[in-house]
Amino acid sequence: MQRIPTLDLQELRSGSAASRARFAAELREALCTFGFVVVEGHAVAPELVRRVYAHFERFFASPAEEKLACAGVRGGQRGFTPFGVEHAKDAVVPYAKEFYHVGQPWSADAACVQAAFADEIATYPRNVWPAGAAELRRDSLQMFRALEACAAELLGVLASSFELPRDCFAGMLRGGNSILRALHYPPTRSPHTAA
Repeated sequence: MQRIPTLDLQELRSGSAASRARFAAELREALCTFGFVVVEGHAVAPELVRRVYAHFERFFASPAEEKLACAGVRGGQRGFTPFGVEHAKDAVVPYAKEFYHVGQPWSADAACVQAAFADEIATYPRNVWPAGAAELRRDSLQMFRALEACAAELLGVLASSFELPRDCFAGMLRGGNSILRALHYPPTRSPHTAA
């Protein structure tokens, strides 16, 4: 395996037992070799992806004071984090990016909150939303749930490839503190461009 492979979830969903076993083996090998895999056929609606991208393009283009109104959540776990805040471990120079985190939409009465996770979930920061951004909120949470469902499916396959119970890894999503991260890298000048 010389490059990160592309796997199609449709093959897993509608293929034969042999193709499902091949998918599981390729997923496992890609993650063990590279730590990454490209996933096609994930069933996240392209129009939803386009809407979420457009929402965040508008957000990142908005004035600094509007973006900063969504910042300041402990450790950047939710909402906006401006340029120059995040660093790689032991790095002096910060990353040249700003980003926005959306997490689980927990509420005390949410059906997905199980008693075993209630205390932990209560400590998670709540999502932060820009003023007047009902569509960004709606679409981001829909994207979060769609990607979480895809992740659960992949984790189930991965567990099976290790001959573990199918829910072994996917079960960790329940009550988990996953995030959807929208990143914005500013344009950079090429070293070959005249100043």
